[in-house]
Amino acid sequence: MSSLQSHPGVPLEVHLEAVAERVARFCGEMLAPKDLSDAARITALSHDLGKATAYFQNHLRGRVTNERLSSHALLSAIFAVWHLAKDLPMSWRLPIYLAIRTHHSVLMTLENEIYPKRNWKYLEKQVEALDRGALGLVLQRAGISTSVEGELLPDFMEFARSFSWLAKDIAAKSNDLNLYFTTNLLLGMLVDADIRAVIGLGANETRERDQNVDIYIPDDVVDRYIEGLPKNSPIDPLRQKFYKTIIVNIQRFGLEHKFLSLTAPTGIGKTLAGFSAAIKLRNMIQRETGRLPRIIYVL
Repeated sequence: MSSLQSHPGVPLEVHLEAVAERVARFCGEMLAPKDLSDAARITALSHDLGKATAYFQNHLRGRVTNERLSSHALLSAIFAVWHLAKDLPMSWRLPIYLAIRTHHSVLMTLENEIYPKRNWKYLEKQVEALDRGALGLVLQRAGISTSVEGELLPDFMEFARSFSWLAKDIAAKSNDLNLYFTTNLLLGMLVDADIRAVIGLGANETRERDQNVDIYIPDDVVDRYIEGLPKNSPIDPLRQKFYKTIIVNIQRFGLEHKFLSLTAPTGIGKTLAGFSAAIKLRNMIQRETGRLPRIIYVL
């Protein structure tokens, strides 16, 4: 064990391992592909490495310290993308960086997050105050082969050329929602696992079948409901055509696309069509993967 602490009485490496184990469980539950699982593991194992400075350790002991010097999220984020995730494509490095950078704050504008020039002098002081020997033990315990000898922090222009400018290009040219959802997924898993590990809260509830409740929802539950509705509106033929189109498209494209949208005028039946599509898609996923996902409805 190192002498570093994540929280009073909790060794840093123990906390990092606990968070990584919880994140791995999340990835297993969602049958995450390897690249997502790898990125999530790097995020979990490196999110608190910045706590290895004397400034943060003194803060834990109750000593008065400069808040900018005792903070750890930015240093952890830079260490993650500069060392642990250096060989990953920018489409993964940027979400990892943003998740770690903001796991104790809020996501600000992208430019402010990826150009930390005004904080660089504090980062340099933090690196000077790193307990490299103890940090090496933490990395070794976590199975990370990065050396703590030599340059741990590049100069700002080197970081900007190798990360910030490329990250900005990726964000500017992104024409889909993958960057947004990947960042939020990594951040959500990290924050959930981090908080639960700190307070000793158990994992999310298991979703075992209750003997009195059947969690399977039949494909045709909405179809049968619609059949019982009165057909006395002049737009009923349009509603029926709209509903049929949605169901045909779900059966045709359901598992081929990550994002599906439904756009139609008020009153034509989007709510029922959306629920029916979600239920059918849920059952298709179960048949294909054995996983029964949740339906989350946001009004």
